[in-house]
Amino acid sequence: MLLELLINPIYAIVMGIFTLLPTSGMFPESLVDSINHVLDVIFSHLDWLGMFIRLDTIKTLIPLVIFVITFEYTYHIVMWVIKKIPFLGID
Repeated sequence: MLLELLINPIYAIVMGIFTLLPTSGMFPESLVDSINHVLDVIFSHLDWLGMFIRLDTIKTLIPLVIFVITFEYTYHIVMWVIKKIPFLGID
């Protein structure tokens, strides 16, 4: 519920930006078919994944994996910002 309250305004802003962009030409039919095929393969096998791993476990692990992957980059950005504050005296 809280996550939904945070994501909906961001989604609305992004969709508003995309509506301001000019429309591009149509994609080739082969590209659309390829993308649809890949998405069909991914989503048709989600029920197989559910037999081995509970969906609640996946919902918990995905944010943790994203956090672990981006931790080093986030740490460097935060430290760079902290080092820019002169009265803290961090070198």
